Amino acid sequence: CSSNKMSCMLNLPVELLEMIATHPSLSLQDICRLSLTCKRLQCVVASSWGKIAVKRWNWWSECRAKTNDEWYLLCRERYLCELKVNSLLHDTIKRGVRQYLVDDEEMEVYENLVRENGCCSQQVMDCVLLEILSKGISDANLSHQYYVLCVYEYLQRQILKEKWKKLLNSKHQLLIEGTILITQWINPLSVITSTSIENEIDRITELVANELLISSTDEHTATKDPVHTTSTTTSIVHHINTLGIPRNDI
Repeated sequence: CSSNKMSCMLNLPVELLEMIATHPSLSLQDICRLSLTCKRLQCVVASSWGKIAVKRWNWWSECRAKTNDEWYLLCRERYLCELKVNSLLHDTIKRGVRQYLVDDEEMEVYENLVRENGCCSQQVMDCVLLEILSKGISDANLSHQYYVLCVYEYLQRQILKEKWKKLLNSKHQLLIEGTILITQWINPLSVITSTSIENEIDRITELVANELLISSTDEHTATKDPVHTTSTTTSIVHHINTLGIPRNDI
């Protein structure tokens, strides 16, 4: 009976088999086991690692140009990193519960894991931690979420320290770059770019301009009629000339 079901499954179009192989409910172990069942499913899985990665970890959506072999290695790297991080988190939570606080020395273990640049590059580490944080908070994983957030914030601030050093040593320091670094330091989970700040400034400017237009009165010279403003300016200049005050002193 099971063999008949398997043969029926293999008769499905490739598109449907890809939908099955890339479904988020399947673990990476399940997908690997699926690829070992027959040559057709092996080919389907081998050509679907890119879709598997992007569907599960949207942080890598910009990596669509990679080959199937590169996607497979990326998924493998991601899986091995997750195992290492979860093992470290288990130990951190146990020590944290006893000590109440986790010191920087404890956090350096994660930083060293990234520096090794083995299966845990910075991008993969961020992906693992952010995925855990995105699952939401429940009574069962409250401690787990708390320590994951502590680890993520610590790692992000180590990166920001290096960016601060580069900015301070740079001959061309931009205020907007400093603003971004301060914002990210306060809230490491925030995604702040120069474009987002410029868009927000434009939005605030537009709101202020609209408010001035709505509440404009005779006292608001910035929104007065141009003809009236010109006549007012002319009378001020005439008054200055009458007093004999040099214009350079104004």
